[in-house]
Amino acid sequence: MNQSPILSVLILTLMVGCVAPSHPKARNGAVLIEQGPGEIELRFWKRSWGGIFGVHGYVGYVTHSYAAALEGSGPIFTNPRFQDNPGFHCLGTIVLDREHNQVTINMRRIVSMQGEPERAKPHPANGTYTIESVRKAKADEMQWYKSWQQDRMK
Repeated sequence: MNQSPILSVLILTLMVGCVAPSHPKARNGAVLIEQGPGEIELRFWKRSWGGIFGVHGYVGYVTHSYAAALEGSGPIFTNPRFQDNPGFHCLGTIVLDREHNQVTINMRRIVSMQGEPERAKPHPANGTYTIESVRKAKADEMQWYKSWQQDRMK
């Protein structure tokens, strides 16, 4: 049996998978959503290599998404409300540089248990991100933002 057509298709598939252009939004980036005067929702994402194989098969690149509520005039926001996964309390700063369309994250995850001395680790989202867009919040986003703020205050 001639296996060259099968081998050719396999090689072509591997080559296309390795050299195909990636989607420009698949990398690190950020979006600013203006909720109201002095209230900005920051949504940002970071793409990192997750390995070749995992529990469910091929992994490849993994995108992690985060959000923060920035209150005040900035450009430096200290200890903002920060949505982390898996729910760590986070402290640090977020700096907006609108002139250069960049946001710099410098946060720490509090990893100590209640009653222990405070221990923190650098957050994996730390870094500088390009602001891809700035826009006004839609009605449903405003409602979500307000409820998210109230949940964080409890």
